[in-house]
Amino acid sequence: MSRLARKLDVLRSEREAIQEEVEANELLGRSVTSRVACVATPAETNKVFLHVAEVDKITALLLALAGRLARAQNALLSLPNEAEAQEKVRGADKCFWPRGGQRLSSSKETNGSMAIIR
Repeated sequence: MSRLARKLDVLRSEREAIQEEVEANELLGRSVTSRVACVATPAETNKVFLHVAEVDKITALLLALAGRLARAQNALLSLPNEAEAQEKVRGADKCFWPRGGQRLSSSKETNGSMAIIR
């Protein structure tokens, strides 16, 4: 139990450190944004804001995919070695497509092209 308590303490301190970094980055971002607004033309300012928004979306998507990949990897590692390949694929699919979404699959029936599987 004490090992878990120590791990929780470490995670809490890491969360606090990350929160401090986030606040520092937000302050720096506001500073850069105000500087760009003062120096650049309105068109250039809009381009910078659009670029920053796109980078935010891409970063969020990458973080979500990294989380899904970690869950799929953990699910595959928790299966016994004797588990069938199809069972492992189903377990990974549940991690990547939790809401019953679509996935792309390459199969012999589609001549090697990508097909949507439900």
